[in-house]
Amino acid sequence: MFDIDPDALDGVLRAHFSAHRYEHTQGTLELAFELGDRFGEDPQKVTLAALLHDYCKIEGSGEENNLLHGGMAADIMEREFGITDADILNAVRYHTTGRRGMSRLEMILFLADTLEPGRTYADVDRLREIALRDLYAGTYETLRSLEIYLDREGFLMTPDSIEALAWLEEMIMEE
Repeated sequence: MFDIDPDALDGVLRAHFSAHRYEHTQGTLELAFELGDRFGEDPQKVTLAALLHDYCKIEGSGEENNLLHGGMAADIMEREFGITDADILNAVRYHTTGRRGMSRLEMILFLADTLEPGRTYADVDRLREIALRDLYAGTYETLRSLEIYLDREGFLMTPDSIEALAWLEEMIMEE
């Protein structure tokens, strides 16, 4: 399906990332695999999305890069790595914000990035438990937690995140 050797890609990432970013990426991959296995996602897609999701993340760069690095990484994945699968590219593009109509892979990467084993914030264990039981509820609760955090810090949610919350609420209510 893809012409990318994960071992070669690992070497690229080790050279490209700080030790902290590499460790976070490995934690994201670990949880993404667990979620992907549980919810039936293609392991190759999970691998590429998880390994490259922070390819353009700049350490200590502030809120602007926190929101923009996913889109930049998706563009580089297509241009430099030849990845054209829209699901993988969207998962990377929206991994920090979510969006209305997220795919299963998009939810998996969003959750894996936010809840990976290296994360230690107050509510993370509860959110991991929910995510491992129910992909939609886990994504919704994690976005709600993000909304509360951003509000407390004096930031607003992005329009994509607001739309994702509304959509997830609709999806959960339909069940």
